[in-house]
Amino acid sequence: MIHLIGCGPGDPELITAEGKHALSNSELWIGAASVMESVLPETDRKSAARRIQLTDPEEIYKNCIEHKEEEISVLYRGDVSLYSGALKLCEIFRREGMILERDYHMIPGVSSLSFFASRLGVALSEVRVVSGHGKEIDPVREMMAGQPVIFFCGTKWNVRTICEALTKAGLGKLSCVVGEQLSYPLETLTTISAENASGEDWNPLALLYVEKAENANAFENLRLSDDTYIRGEVPLSKEEIRSVVMGYLCPKDTDCVWDIGAGTGGVTMELARRAGHVVAFEEKEEALHLIQENREKFGAYNVEIVPGKVTGESLLGYANETAPASVFVGGSRGELQGILEVLCNRLQVPKICIPAVSLETLHEATKYFDEDKYVVTTTEISVVKTTKRGNHSMLVPNSPVFLILAEEK
Repeated sequence: MIHLIGCGPGDPELITAEGKHALSNSELWIGAASVMESVLPETDRKSAARRIQLTDPEEIYKNCIEHKEEEISVLYRGDVSLYSGALKLCEIFRREGMILERDYHMIPGVSSLSFFASRLGVALSEVRVVSGHGKEIDPVREMMAGQPVIFFCGTKWNVRTICEALTKAGLGKLSCVVGEQLSYPLETLTTISAENASGEDWNPLALLYVEKAENANAFENLRLSDDTYIRGEVPLSKEEIRSVVMGYLCPKDTDCVWDIGAGTGGVTMELARRAGHVVAFEEKEEALHLIQENREKFGAYNVEIVPGKVTGESLLGYANETAPASVFVGGSRGELQGILEVLCNRLQVPKICIPAVSLETLHEATKYFDEDKYVVTTTEISVVKTTKRGNHSMLVPNSPVFLILAEEK
């Protein structure tokens, strides 16, 4: 039998009785050297079990097959069911026709997550858990869920880089707890702000707890009427237009979406409620202030504001950092052709939406798209609302708007 054993966060006293029994009766141990060394005090240092230092699941599988007549223990840090290499090994076992409980057995352990949560006194049911081990994550997007977050740190997304991202987004005042060397004699729990943590060096395998961002996505489940926004003299896309735009773009919480010519930030804030990351491009100084004010009001920390004139070339340079899944071109200031050339031909954006309030803009936008690449739909939207005048409800029309949607074939 092959035993996949969760050996806990490090302290050998945290290995379960079942795990100790399997280790003591195994003829062969396979795993990382550090894990095998950490369990020895709770077993027999003079154990006759041979030890093979391996972490690659394919190599572990080959050794398990080679020694299939023996009792084998494969050792893993933490728990075998949570962000564990054991899960990849199980995939290989299933691929090769092996059956759980007939050919191999999984023994749970105390995860570093549950150990950390117990040290903090927090309920895991109330916390969002995110792993940065070999994965691309967006710390700001994770905070937008309105829950405390525990991050498993890795090489790229470590305590410093996660807190740098939070600080850049305006969340630097959030209180954090950094857990290092959990369960070991040198264990430390450091309470610190995200801003201060971004300037320190930490253990690359630390766990990071970040408190709930109270105002994050504050209007998530509320209607955003035009009156909800902080307004100025800068145009605002009307509520009904924004609703149709959201239906056209259908942003997912993993998407990066661009709003070019963001104005007051009407579409920007709607996008921020759905997309993972929103980039608002705007040139006018007054508009930039309004976007920032609305960003703070709505708790839209996943909105990045990019000031300056927008051209095709400037977008191309920015795309090296964040390529968009979809783009709303709310304003172009005479640069529409250059912008579309980059979006369509250079970046090959799958979905582009453009409002047009004049026939000239409508003509300029629709003639550009290559019918071999995009399906273009043009919709004219006319909205009439009522207003009370005395005993009568009078009809008040808004100017009609054309919405051009170009979707990649």
